[in-house]
Amino acid sequence: MWPVLPQVEPPTFEYAVVDSCPAEAEARSLFPSAPGRTRVVAWFDGRTYGGMVAFVDPERGPAERTLNGPTCAIVLEALALSMGVAVESAHKPPPVTAAAPSVDAPEPAPPPDPDRASASFLRGVDLGIGTWLGAQPRVPLTASLMIVVGSTREERRIWAPRLRLGYAASFPTSAQEAAFYSFVVRLDACPIELGGRRLVFSPCIRQDTGVLATSVALRPRARSEFVASTGVAALTQLRFQEGGRWYVQAEVAGLFPWRHLEYGPSFEIAPVVGQFALSVGASTP
Repeated sequence: MWPVLPQVEPPTFEYAVVDSCPAEAEARSLFPSAPGRTRVVAWFDGRTYGGMVAFVDPERGPAERTLNGPTCAIVLEALALSMGVAVESAHKPPPVTAAAPSVDAPEPAPPPDPDRASASFLRGVDLGIGTWLGAQPRVPLTASLMIVVGSTREERRIWAPRLRLGYAASFPTSAQEAAFYSFVVRLDACPIELGGRRLVFSPCIRQDTGVLATSVALRPRARSEFVASTGVAALTQLRFQEGGRWYVQAEVAGLFPWRHLEYGPSFEIAPVVGQFALSVGASTP
């Protein structure tokens, strides 16, 4: 294979073949004109003919094709066709690729302001202990476990709907007293939230639904009674740190029972039942 010519020369055609091949003039008509130097060589090995065409393009460098065939004429025709394809592809202008229209990348969203409380889904758990107010002769204890679902309030707004759903149970303070047991499902709906990030006040609507019964040890014939109460509650929450996860909460509620239940002269429930409780809780950020 020949080196690339350093400068442009007139096209030349070299023909070196065996005697049984076509004459040079006939072969020259087969091969297309190519810039630079073209050389055609053919031989016979006793069984088949072989041929090679080589040409040097001053702009693109050398190229070479080698073929075998039953006759020299067939080999030359195939070489000429192969050379034509090579010359055409070598001098074909590169395809024009349309540049893709530039699309301005969207500006990244600004990072959230840490000083702004944004609305978000909130899950939390309250574990509390409290008392009933208005029960005689002794105030019983109440334990509750509540799950909180809702949202935090946005800056300079008070709208922050939340739900507290859980279980509350009341127990007598002494087995010798005619007190009652209470097992209720409690739901607090708290639509607004007042205060700052460490001290929060929320008024709520409370619904208790469950059973109420006297001590079985004192009144063997007593049976559980359905009880349901509706009223309002006020929750005051103190967080241990600003926007922190842990908090302590005080709640005061006044409930009106749907049924007025009496269990003899030693105990009766007031028309409006008061409740007070303290709880500790944890919420997701």
